[in-house]
Amino acid sequence: MADSVQSYNRKLSDEAKQLEKAGQFAEAAELYKQVYDAYPGSFVTSHYIRCLRKQGKPMEAIEFGRQLEAVRKADAYVPKELSWAMYEVVLQKSREECDGREASPLAQLRRPLQTGRRGTPPAPGCLLFPRHAFGLS
Repeated sequence: MADSVQSYNRKLSDEAKQLEKAGQFAEAAELYKQVYDAYPGSFVTSHYIRCLRKQGKPMEAIEFGRQLEAVRKADAYVPKELSWAMYEVVLQKSREECDGREASPLAQLRRPLQTGRRGTPPAPGCLLFPRHAFGLS
């Protein structure tokens, strides 16, 4: 019985991995979540978080990560995926705001670190980082 459940979870996980590779993140996330509910291993946990993030749902990924057991949070892959989700929520949104887009409610809570171009203050909640820090020129 346990072998058949494990085999079924492996099959779903493999299918989810193929969907993820094909860029079908919503479908892959559904399968990863099914496997996670049956057996919350680090592989399916981290890939589920990644698929949420790739769907443009970084806050959902972070909320999912917050409710994980301490053991799962200690896995090498799970914190990495959570870090990427947090990056998308905080730093990437801030960069977009610096480029002239509208500030998000989250960004409005942050304080600027530097002045903007030519000494003008940045947009509310805008964080400025050297472009080379993100591999940008």
